[in-house]
Amino acid sequence: MENFCLRLNDLPEELLLIILRKLENVDLLYSLMGINSQFDRILIDPLFTNNLRFVTSSLDDVICPLSNEIVDRFCLEIFPKIDDKIQSLTVESLYMEDIFRAGSYPNLCKLCLISIKQGRLADLINGKIFNYHQVNQFN
Repeated sequence: MENFCLRLNDLPEELLLIILRKLENVDLLYSLMGINSQFDRILIDPLFTNNLRFVTSSLDDVICPLSNEIVDRFCLEIFPKIDDKIQSLTVESLYMEDIFRAGSYPNLCKLCLISIKQGRLADLINGKIFNYHQVNQFN
């Protein structure tokens, strides 16, 4: 019998989509964006970019922030490619300034902030952290 080796990117795109839909969007983008043009084309689809959650839930439903490494890669490489596709964003307040500065998010409709302190919330609302109107004035 011959040796047969099938790689992930050898699968038909329809089968890849079925597999990828089962995984978290942030994990997919972090792990597969930039590997090749086929994955990049698939991953910029609204299915994977509309709703991003930058928190993880443990087995006992405790919400934890993602690692600095993941957030850094998103801010430097991924957000500039997909920020116009993001409609919903869930962010741990620890990373919100970095994430807000990484893109313009012209289609952002929903923002969920986790573990934000009252003073930081006031700064956000007053435009000291992220001025939503200034960013979107060109739309």
